Amino acid sequence: MGVGRSHVFKCDGKFNNKWTKFENCNLKLPGDTLFEAEVVQELKGEGSGQRRITAIHIIDCMWLAGQDVRQKHFTERIGKAELFVRSISRPSRQDLTPIRVKEVFRLEQAEKIFERLEMRAVKGSRKPRLCFRSNQNSHFLPCGLHFVKITNEPWTMNFSRSQKRKYFFNLVTNESLFECPSDSIASFRDCHKTRLLWKWEDGVVVHDVQSNRDEHKLSKDDILNFVQRKIPR
Repeated sequence: MGVGRSHVFKCDGKFNNKWTKFENCNLKLPGDTLFEAEVVQELKGEGSGQRRITAIHIIDCMWLAGQDVRQKHFTERIGKAELFVRSISRPSRQDLTPIRVKEVFRLEQAEKIFERLEMRAVKGSRKPRLCFRSNQNSHFLPCGLHFVKITNEPWTMNFSRSQKRKYFFNLVTNESLFECPSDSIASFRDCHKTRLLWKWEDGVVVHDVQSNRDEHKLSKDDILNFVQRKIPR
């Protein structure tokens, strides 16, 4: 939460947790700013010359410099967050903690996520570690994926084979629309409540080098096979 300049506070969302001063990063945010984010250790280079950079990755947002975006479509919220980050970015200030927006992939683009995974040498680790290659000429150690449901029930998003485009279908009224219905838009609260976290824990295989697959846990092949079954031929 930004209340102006370097007055930035955090809350980790635990029960009865209080807002505390964000001490570990050097941030400057406009007032009336509130977003959900995580602190990420980005890695640049390999071997003894590898550098760690602390960065803030925005997951979703509620207020951006006084603009209430809670009811906006998820795609629009992410777009506004990217514009917000560009507007406050100060590349010449190396002392400031960089702020970025999490990369978003549609489910049919899932394969692109796994293509960005690499086994790399990480300083302080004897074995190569699973890393995600970012667009910032850096990489970081991923621990899972969030699946965000951006369409509210009873609306669903489908693909028209005849029109070769997506459309919205109401499961109650059987109404079909190509334009996004306003009541189908999932707000920040809706997305937050219904999203799912797929943890990449032991037994989950997401890279070809990994071999300790637990058949009772979701792995990369399960996701890709599911997506392939849903993509229209």
